[in-house]
Amino acid sequence: MLTGDMLFQGLLARGFNRAQAAALVGNMKQESEFRPGVVNPGEGAQGLIQWRQGRLTNLKTFAAQNGQDYTDPNAQLDFIVHEMRGPESKNAAGFLRANDVQSANAALKKYIRYGDNTEPVRLQNA
Repeated sequence: MLTGDMLFQGLLARGFNRAQAAALVGNMKQESEFRPGVVNPGEGAQGLIQWRQGRLTNLKTFAAQNGQDYTDPNAQLDFIVHEMRGPESKNAAGFLRANDVQSANAALKKYIRYGDNTEPVRLQNA
């Protein structure tokens, strides 16, 4: 079973600072309860941060190009790095500058694009 600590360690290993890793884990808990294969049938969103539409397609392509299944949590963590350095760099810029959990959590809304008012819960999860 995948845990928040496992994801936290994986994010640190990929170069995120502790605040950024904690904020991402808090958002993953809210989005997917740490289930990389979970599907939201109402939106067609999937994965740890509930990618959908073109971004979900990009995740699947990225994983396949790297010989991974897109539901593999490591493929999804690698894809987050890929997105933040590439096609989502503009939306991730504030997050990548953040050095405290509150700022990192707030900046993730632009990257994850969640439409509800759950920022306080996500911060508490972090």
